[in-house]
Amino acid sequence: MYTSIFILILLLPAVCLPLALETFFSSADLEEMGISLEGSDDIFPMQGCELVGFLPTMLSSRIVKTPRMAGESCDCVHYTSCIKSYFGENIMLRKTLVVCGLVAPVLYVITAIVGAALRPADYSHIVNAISELLSNGAPNKAVLDIVFNIYNALLLAFAIGAYSVLKNFPRITRVALGILIGIQILSFSWGFFPMDPLGTEATFAGTMHNVLGGVVALATIIMPLLMGLGTRRLDGFKRYATYSFISSAIIFVSGLTGVILAGQGIQLFGLFERITIGSYELWIVVTALRLLKTEAFE
Repeated sequence: MYTSIFILILLLPAVCLPLALETFFSSADLEEMGISLEGSDDIFPMQGCELVGFLPTMLSSRIVKTPRMAGESCDCVHYTSCIKSYFGENIMLRKTLVVCGLVAPVLYVITAIVGAALRPADYSHIVNAISELLSNGAPNKAVLDIVFNIYNALLLAFAIGAYSVLKNFPRITRVALGILIGIQILSFSWGFFPMDPLGTEATFAGTMHNVLGGVVALATIIMPLLMGLGTRRLDGFKRYATYSFISSAIIFVSGLTGVILAGQGIQLFGLFERITIGSYELWIVVTALRLLKTEAFE
């Protein structure tokens, strides 16, 4: 739990502000707020200006400039340079982050299989949800919490790297990756809201677990759909776009089917949840592989 708190506090301000500015606001909107996004090839434009932070520097693909404050001594005529481009200059870092999208799904699958194997008497891949491996009182919960947090960190790293690769793609693709970044940051809170063990009275933590699960489930449907819409007309991405549309449809149908069957008392939720999550994890792998073939790494 304390690991989750530390990672969450560290990443929230560093990730959200630069990406939200570039993703959801146009240049005109930012100009009205006194902020300008301007590309630059300078490595350190330090003419009387100061760097405000290392993490925002890494996460921004552009220089963010703010108006000069009254009485400020700076050689810049109108603006103070605050955040420099980093990913565009470090291909190896971007590649490493994108490769995390290949590692994370493998870690997730192995963890789910091993976690279930440690409970052969009372756990079934067909019946039980993966979250039950982390429910209150579950065996090996402490170890599995750590491993799943590592998975979340890897997928967050992939999302950040993918976002930097797609900086020149249609905005809708960056919105999709922005959602993934937000969801992965949110996922570090799973440790605070474990699933209620089956047959026990509902708790606030268990209710919040279900709410967060619904948000994440909706996001896993929307992200492939947005990526498909954003890449369907790009050369070399048409098959990927079609695959993204199919993945979104499978995730929606299988997820909804599992919920409906569970409501009818048919014990197949675990099976359909694994189809849903498996389709999503496979889409992450395919996305990572496709991004590694882009011009950003040539």
